[in-house]
Amino acid sequence: IFSIALVGSLFFRLVLKKANFSVDWKSIIVGAIIMWIFALIPFVGWIFNFIFFLAAFGETSYFLYGAFRTRA
Repeated sequence: IFSIALVGSLFFRLVLKKANFSVDWKSIIVGAIIMWIFALIPFVGWIFNFIFFLAAFGETSYFLYGAFRTRA
């Protein structure tokens, strides 16, 4: 789910030239559609989806690590 939100936010940032990453229902819908379309491409689609999954997973892990580190 985080990778879908990331792809949708990046799409709106690149297309609409916005400076911020806003995550709302429109960016999640667009991100899901983009990832679904790329998943249909053989041999390249899964790599695209896996890269964005790793980016979202890494960002979530980094955020949680920082949140737990400040509490301890």
